[in-house]
Amino acid sequence: MPLSHNQTGTVDQDKAMSKTENNHTVLFAVAATAATAGALAGPLSSMVHRAYKRHRHRKHTHFTLGSWRAREYGQAVRYLLAYLELPWKDRFFDMGPGPDYHQLAWVDAKDEAAHDKAVVPFSAQGLTTYLVVEERGWCQMGREGKRKGVKHARTIMRYLGRQYGLIGRNVKEMEAVDLLLDELQDFTLALHRLVHNPSYAREKERFFTTALASRLGGFEDWLLNEKKTHKKSSPTGGLWLVGGRMTVADFVLYDLLSQARTLYPPALSSHRELQDFTYRFEALPSIAQYLGSEACQLLPLFMVKVV
Repeated sequence: MPLSHNQTGTVDQDKAMSKTENNHTVLFAVAATAATAGALAGPLSSMVHRAYKRHRHRKHTHFTLGSWRAREYGQAVRYLLAYLELPWKDRFFDMGPGPDYHQLAWVDAKDEAAHDKAVVPFSAQGLTTYLVVEERGWCQMGREGKRKGVKHARTIMRYLGRQYGLIGRNVKEMEAVDLLLDELQDFTLALHRLVHNPSYAREKERFFTTALASRLGGFEDWLLNEKKTHKKSSPTGGLWLVGGRMTVADFVLYDLLSQARTLYPPALSSHRELQDFTYRFEALPSIAQYLGSEACQLLPLFMVKVV
């Protein structure tokens, strides 16, 4: 059943999670038993713990993701929330019309947020992508829910990665994820400079066939190296960027490849490994549900109009 959003962008949690609720209830019981008896250890214990945490968060944690109304802001976070099957609400802000694209919308929101000390979604430069996490329900034992705010898309990705075991299993993998996130930030900035360039129409093809092609080649080489490194030790080796299993870096890479492919359809034509990566990502059940949802399809790619 596809994920459904209401008119305010809220994920319909009851419908989206009904198929998996029984499984997570069982995992909840297993995790509780393991915590008491110490019956599970190592990777299996970690897997059950993450499943238990997702189960608890579905029922008792509410997420609000705030950003400008465009996929260029915070979309990788949405992919990650969808993959984890966590309920969230999007709060979008609209920039003014071009050529100035004023950011007055965030001024009113900043005044509103000033009354909530747990939420600090703003910087001196304007609105940043932010995530509000609010715990509710039995775990608060009648008290008002705990609230915290995390700002900046990459910081949010690292926060969720730590919470759900998608940041790397050891120091070496964590360092690789950090390196990739920095490299992907450079990729992000390059795309932003292109679409905001007054000469976009003239520069687009040259950018995608030269500068970006070289950058994409680097990520393709990384995947090929992962495939060689983990081919024998892991059946999923080389499918994802780090350690043969998914990390937050995979979500950011897919987001940027999707943007590039939308702007310039042949962008990945010479990069078979990256094409296969996008197919694998899109075939993940929870990702496929989100990609097919109205909320995802109606969101524009960029704030500015590109041709």
